[in-house]
Amino acid sequence: MTFLELVRELQLKGGVAGPTIVTTVGQTGLTNRLVGFITNAWQEIQLMRNDWLFMKTEASKVLVVGQSLYGVQLDWGLTDVRKFDPKDWRIENLLITNDKAFMGVLSYPRWREKYGANIGPSNARPSELTEIYNAAAYPSQKAIQFNAMPDLAYQVTFSYEKIATILSADVSPTADAQVPSMPADYHMAIVWKALEYYGYYESAGEVIAQAQRQFAVLNRAMTSTQTLYETEVQPCPLA
Repeated sequence: MTFLELVRELQLKGGVAGPTIVTTVGQTGLTNRLVGFITNAWQEIQLMRNDWLFMKTEASKVLVVGQSLYGVQLDWGLTDVRKFDPKDWRIENLLITNDKAFMGVLSYPRWREKYGANIGPSNARPSELTEIYNAAAYPSQKAIQFNAMPDLAYQVTFSYEKIATILSADVSPTADAQVPSMPADYHMAIVWKALEYYGYYESAGEVIAQAQRQFAVLNRAMTSTQTLYETEVQPCPLA
């Protein structure tokens, strides 16, 4: 559902009187609150867990020969990184088939203990990295430091958790068409969470209870399909 469709669904489920809302932009009074409830509900759902699959993505970047430090925003153009996955950094020599390897990721204190001011050989294949914030060359942003000056234009591939996106009524005329970046099967979870907000606003206990019940159903479904469980499967005993 689009932003506008979510707000209309909230209006319907909340039994809010008045004409059907035709836009999310420029609303006032109660209809403006409905728009805000949807916005807040979407943000809350994104922040409920740090392992939502719909909040994760993968990217690849080619390293520059002789450059070991990279600004995540300035050099790589990534403005949506909340947290890198430390278990999923890979490096590849694009000139050789299947020449791939996982990389080690060190915390910055561990990095300083191991390397100090020395980042390793000047012409080699990087094997480890660390994340630095507010490095001198990249103030107020994340930077990635590799343990060697690359001798070739290696490609690194990594996964990360994205920052929460916002459904904003301030981006007219495209505001109404915004779509939450989660599977459409679960869009109603946003509506039910927003309906809970509306119930508290109206001090309507029955509305709150209904919204919480319906959200719980979808939240269980999302948790079962939109999170990655690392479980060990034990073989069944033979009869």
